[in-house]
Amino acid sequence: LKYRLSEHDYAIACLDFSQDDRLLVSCGSAADKRMFVWDTATGYIVSSIPLSPENTLQVRFGGFVKDIKGRNTDRYQFSTIGNKQLVMWALDPQTGSVDRDVINTGSVVRDYISLKFSPTMERLLYCGTTSGDFCTFQMKNKMLIGVQSVCSRGVTALQPLSDEQILVGGGDGKLTLFDADVNRFEEARSIRLNGAVKSISLSADGVEILAATDLGFLYRIRTADFAAMVLSENHTSPVLAGLYPDGVSDKYGSASVDGTIRLWDASDYSVYARCTASSGGTPLCLAFTEEIVASGWEDGKLRVYRVENSELLWTIDNAHRGGVTAVCLSKNLKFICTGGMEGE
Repeated sequence: LKYRLSEHDYAIACLDFSQDDRLLVSCGSAADKRMFVWDTATGYIVSSIPLSPENTLQVRFGGFVKDIKGRNTDRYQFSTIGNKQLVMWALDPQTGSVDRDVINTGSVVRDYISLKFSPTMERLLYCGTTSGDFCTFQMKNKMLIGVQSVCSRGVTALQPLSDEQILVGGGDGKLTLFDADVNRFEEARSIRLNGAVKSISLSADGVEILAATDLGFLYRIRTADFAAMVLSENHTSPVLAGLYPDGVSDKYGSASVDGTIRLWDASDYSVYARCTASSGGTPLCLAFTEEIVASGWEDGKLRVYRVENSELLWTIDNAHRGGVTAVCLSKNLKFICTGGMEGE
């Protein structure tokens, strides 16, 4: 542990390092109402600033403030979003003085939820919105130059590849690559992922990206053709049950509050079966073989699935009032025994 920075009195909403790692900015929650810029070499506070917007969702450093000829000055710039506001900041690291500028977007009102600067000289700033589009701002004049529709359920992640291309992740699971020409965008290719895209990260050589979703999936995607593979997946809520079948050490199963039952291959931790019930609530227990999965659910039903394709084979309604809390298979695999919430 190098430093423990503890000036905030309430929760910290977001953090970001400057491009040279010299500075760290931390934004508190609406209850905290403060924002700090830290010197990473010493752990000292460079500047203490009232939080703006009041409910800041994200903060991003964007290189240095440019002079009239487009050259870097010694002042850092960063941006914050929240409460339908986009705020630009200019910081002098020597004195700690900060200039604040709320960007005026005229009649275009959006609720911003993601932001990213363009990679080359930070000429542009992209902001994703809950409306399913993203706004492009020109940093030279701090003005809105374009709005591009993308998806439903909001633009939740952004990753510019260059000043001519940007990756956009949507709350509906759509990942889209756009070709850009000034303020005009054209969709080059897209792919549908399992869950809302929450994060996009580009490899150093630009050949691949990692995309993470809110359903616990991490994808490895080739930028040239969007060929995708599941790198890993996880439950997104507490795990209530887990077991190895008798005599088996390379396969195991788990049941989670997220409403899924997963069967795992222990050799590489990949999931080879995923069982769900649209209205069953939470799976409370499971037992499985190479062919079937027997599971007890909080709605009182016993559900049995085929391992090969995760298909529901059959259901016993009202097996137990209050939920099926235990299930086991007989050694000859001809019987299933269940236990319930009420002691049956």
